[in-house]
Amino acid sequence: MSALGLGVAAIYYQLHADLLHPSGLAGFHHAPQRVLLVGGASVCLVAFALIALAAKGSLANLTAKLGDASYSMYLGYIAVLSVFSLLANRVTLFQKFPLTYYVAAIVAVLVYSWVHYSLVERPLYRWMKRRLA
Repeated sequence: MSALGLGVAAIYYQLHADLLHPSGLAGFHHAPQRVLLVGGASVCLVAFALIALAAKGSLANLTAKLGDASYSMYLGYIAVLSVFSLLANRVTLFQKFPLTYYVAAIVAVLVYSWVHYSLVERPLYRWMKRRLA
């Protein structure tokens, strides 16, 4: 578990240590950094999910439910982050402590994904299943 925390800390440092070009990861010449940052974050997330799944508790149940909503997450994260960024520009807490911005953005995406899954995706799936049966 501490290795996951170390991985997340390394990714956060890389993103905020001014080691990147001012345009961020845009452009093909940042492909190795993109692979390390996005791939590293993905590995940490999958490792966390596997550890939580083995725990067999409420955290494992939450992880499984978020896994159900993963397609909603994939479909909506850009729109949610865009709206969140517009609203977050007015919050001084996010400007003083950027980590709070990232945590709040992740929570916003997760909440939206679960609501969209619960109110749109799952009812449509059940409706189609009944229609085809």
